[in-house]
Amino acid sequence: MASTDSLPSLRWGIIATGIISSRFAADLQINRPDVRAHHSVVAVGSSTLEKAQNFIKTNLTAETRADATPYASYEGVYNDPNVQAVYIGTPHIVHKKNALDAIAAGKHVLCEKPFTLNARDAKEIFDAAKAKGVFVMEAVWTRFFPIVQEIKKKLHEEKIIGDIYRSFAEYSIMDYNEMDPKFRLRDPELGGGALLDIGIYTVTWTRLVLDPNVGDKAAESSWTGSQILKNGVDVHSAGIASYPTLNRQGIWSCSLFDNFSRDVVKVEGSLGTLTVVGKHHSCPQWFKVEFFDKTREPIRYEPPKEGFGFYWEADAVAVAIAAGKLEEENTMPWKETLSVMEILDNVRKSSGLVYPQERA
Repeated sequence: MASTDSLPSLRWGIIATGIISSRFAADLQINRPDVRAHHSVVAVGSSTLEKAQNFIKTNLTAETRADATPYASYEGVYNDPNVQAVYIGTPHIVHKKNALDAIAAGKHVLCEKPFTLNARDAKEIFDAAKAKGVFVMEAVWTRFFPIVQEIKKKLHEEKIIGDIYRSFAEYSIMDYNEMDPKFRLRDPELGGGALLDIGIYTVTWTRLVLDPNVGDKAAESSWTGSQILKNGVDVHSAGIASYPTLNRQGIWSCSLFDNFSRDVVKVEGSLGTLTVVGKHHSCPQWFKVEFFDKTREPIRYEPPKEGFGFYWEADAVAVAIAAGKLEEENTMPWKETLSVMEILDNVRKSSGLVYPQERA
């Protein structure tokens, strides 16, 4: 492991003070053996000064609170000369505006998923970042988990289950009928529904387990989809991904009616199966490999993890910025975000789902 003195450092400004931002900030302060960069939170922006102050008090350590400036607006973070990168933890309907504002101020950006409402908006952000010369990445944190890298290694390099044939990824949460009508997942004005919030994970897992590559290097694939809509949002979305050159298919689905399944994804191959398990699909905990040849012992892999795991994507951002990159090229390049957003766009076309912001 490299000396920590030689690692890159990154000063973060955080906008929005919800649970995701809280977890991100807490994770940045964890001391861990696999650290690849040093992080500090130097600014927090919210709708009120009190919210920003409370966020700093609650989520930063006593040693680091004094380094963070609270702001009663996001603009304060964008314009703070001490901020190098902005973490956007706002609702996804305003991701585009937040990202463009941060980029215009010359800040690097890590923006939560889904990156935008559609691929068109995502491309606009990437074009702006390229013109300004700043780094941007969609915060699909799951991709950076070491366990995910181990899964990809087992499947695609070691070929532990032989030739991959099929995958199954399903994610369902809560119960639509029990949600407050104003809750974000039920509200079209907030980009509600299952697809953008959790379907992005089942699509992502399908891509991860069926294709060893991402972005421009990804294999040719076609994606179909279908949705059931209720009050302007999708309550069920499902589809099939086909990789003709790899001879593989994946079935994915998402729903706002929870069946309490904790299997993240199951992959079937010529020699056996690999199943990933986790409390949430965004946060895999362990996986098992079972062989059709019963003389072979099953394999279980469960690595240790501190905190939530947001620090791995933050490290990747810091390393890429230190190298002068505008995008993270190996795990979450711009083309990968665009490919996933295009898949989601096409699924919505199948049902005619258009959000109010897209009609403007």
